Amino acid sequence: MRKLIVPTDFSDGAYNALKHAVEIAKAFDGSIDVIHAYSMPSAGSTVMVDISEMLEKNAKEEVVKLKTRMEADGLFSKVDFQFKVEHGSVVDVVRRHANEKDSDMVVMGTHGASGFSEKWLGTNSAAVARNMDLPTLVVPSTSPYKPVKEILFATDMKVSKDETPFEVLAMLCNQFDCQTRFVHITDGSKDQDFSEYKSQVARIIGKDYASFEILENENVEDGINQAIEEFKPDLMVAVRHSYDFFTGLFHSSVTQQIIQTAALPVLVMKA
Repeated sequence: MRKLIVPTDFSDGAYNALKHAVEIAKAFDGSIDVIHAYSMPSAGSTVMVDISEMLEKNAKEEVVKLKTRMEADGLFSKVDFQFKVEHGSVVDVVRRHANEKDSDMVVMGTHGASGFSEKWLGTNSAAVARNMDLPTLVVPSTSPYKPVKEILFATDMKVSKDETPFEVLAMLCNQFDCQTRFVHITDGSKDQDFSEYKSQVARIIGKDYASFEILENENVEDGINQAIEEFKPDLMVAVRHSYDFFTGLFHSSVTQQIIQTAALPVLVMKA
């Protein structure tokens, strides 16, 4: 977790995510690349070219303002920063930068009033989380940073061939001395044996950092909401598989309410 990317639209929500990224970078002796992506109008018109130049100029002016704000808050004394303004979609710019810099994590904000459904941060946070191979931490604008002590990992408890999410959790647990509660939501229709999954987790993360909960609920999203209310985690982890669990989770009104009302950061990882 030594190379972090923080996309920004220069809003307060993006700035809050930046402050979260600073604390993570501090813990891992890392650095942060702050990126703004602006949309390039279609070529072929002098007016369009003028607009694109204006967008780039305005973005660079906003970077200057951002640096002033960061300096006033003492952020430059904590980690090293690089700043970049580039045309293109947020997903494309972040992906290209991540590949060039061999980055470890993306940290993005959301608008508290809009969740994932509207405006720059909402739309692009969801898009990056769905399409990036890197772990992506999505931070609600209403969520101030606090040390992570309790992680809730939403899981189907199926043994995974890709153990990267567990390895990331192991780094977090060791660095922050936090616990991960693996929660499986079931409708109770059949008995299931999760011993192999628990062994996999214990091997990578360690028994001292992991615990397991089985909650009965006919609706997965409602069950996760129940788990959040009951266990009050500081961070929720969702693994993006090829099947529909992640899509349903991220676009449900329940999860949007969790992110907006409970102000719960969500770490999305691909497996």
